[in-house]
Amino acid sequence: MTAVEFLDNATLVLFEPRGRAWHPADDSEPSAGHWTSRLDGDVPTQVGGRLPLGVDIDSAYLFEPEGGLARPREEAMAAVPA
Repeated sequence: MTAVEFLDNATLVLFEPRGRAWHPADDSEPSAGHWTSRLDGDVPTQVGGRLPLGVDIDSAYLFEPEGGLARPREEAMAAVPA
């Protein structure tokens, strides 16, 4: 984990996903290529730590690489190559 922000009822974790290479829309940003996960506020974690994470695709926000516009889940998933 690159950064951890403890809020009252949630913990935000900035991390770089493993596996497939991700291509951010704007790699000039310091956090380009990183994802943010919102966890319960009582999850013990720290910068440099490791947590197993999964994605609930029904709750995910998906954005176009060019322009950063949000896309409906059905549209975004249809655009992913098989």
